[in-house]
Amino acid sequence: MTEIKLDLDTAHSHQGLLRLARSRNWEQVFMEGHPGFGKLRVQSVQVSRTSPGHYHVLIAVSNEIPPEYLTFLQLALGSDVAREMLNRRRILTCPEQEHWNLFFPMKLNARGQVISQEKLDMRLSKQVRDIIRQHQRVKK
Repeated sequence: MTEIKLDLDTAHSHQGLLRLARSRNWEQVFMEGHPGFGKLRVQSVQVSRTSPGHYHVLIAVSNEIPPEYLTFLQLALGSDVAREMLNRRRILTCPEQEHWNLFFPMKLNARGQVISQEKLDMRLSKQVRDIIRQHQRVKK
């Protein structure tokens, strides 16, 4: 199993995230088969709000996706470019490292105070999962 992890800093709102999930990029990623691992077989979706307008989306798929391709998928789905560049650097410089695709559930300031924390949104998770299912039903 592979976890696709998206750090979405540009969704700006609940509706913005749903618009992104309905986009042509998402449709193509979830509708098409991919060389080496085929069509994505989605097991679960979790959406957490980290701060106003910022979301973490975790999409668990039963496919085994190679790390170098996973960073490409995450970028294609709208994940933060800087995050994916750091992930790519980790893959290239430490190929034996297992835990390179990380989410930080909270952020602290210089004094150690929590400035943002993930909050799971079950309703939004279900809405995004339903959109992915619609993409996967589309026939070419």
